Amino acid sequence: MIYYEIIKSINFIFSDFCRCLSEALSFVWCHSDSIRNLVTSAGIIAAGCWFYQKRQQLPRANLTHKIIHKELDQDTLLVHVTVTVENIGNVLINIEHADIRVHWVAPLTDQLEQIINKAENQNLETLSYFCALVFVKGTKILALSLLWLILSQDFPLEIGFPLIDSKELNRNNNNTINIEPGETHNIDCDFIFKRENLVLKVTTIMIYCYIRNVKSKNRRLGWSFEEFYQLDT
Repeated sequence: MIYYEIIKSINFIFSDFCRCLSEALSFVWCHSDSIRNLVTSAGIIAAGCWFYQKRQQLPRANLTHKIIHKELDQDTLLVHVTVTVENIGNVLINIEHADIRVHWVAPLTDQLEQIINKAENQNLETLSYFCALVFVKGTKILALSLLWLILSQDFPLEIGFPLIDSKELNRNNNNTINIEPGETHNIDCDFIFKRENLVLKVTTIMIYCYIRNVKSKNRRLGWSFEEFYQLDT
């Protein structure tokens, strides 16, 4: 009698378990799309939170600058550049390198004219060559292949204006420029130009600046700007 009651209880528990399991499976089957969408959404949100957290650990900066010039005498020109680095991130910025360059833009010199013509001719020659091949062969596959080659060519996006002068700031790991979150730091640089060393009287220059942070997880991070500046105003 006792064994019968035990077996009866086990059967009851097992039946109840099977019923609950069946109901759970039915629920999952009926709502599988909703559950799958919910899991997918949760995964996307988790990945977004992880990415945002990782991005917050990277240094972020905003560069502003001021350029002024002064003729010290009829043969000497001073150009002063102030670069302001603002830490807009949540981690410390450690500047190890700064590069400030002055490029000749105007008036047009023989060297600059050659640079411009070379860049234009390079683009035209490459495009003409591929277009001629497409015209001669005339096959669709070749045309698509050549189109891919054209798009993958490394055409110059900018004119390489001649360099007049450049200055660099280099610091070792123990002597970097440290900028706390929310703080700013100015980097000042002076350039002196003698008229006798210039082919013509320069009227327009381009200032290029690159600021580099120390390596962050084997990745170099830096910020840059370019500015055209009139000297005859």
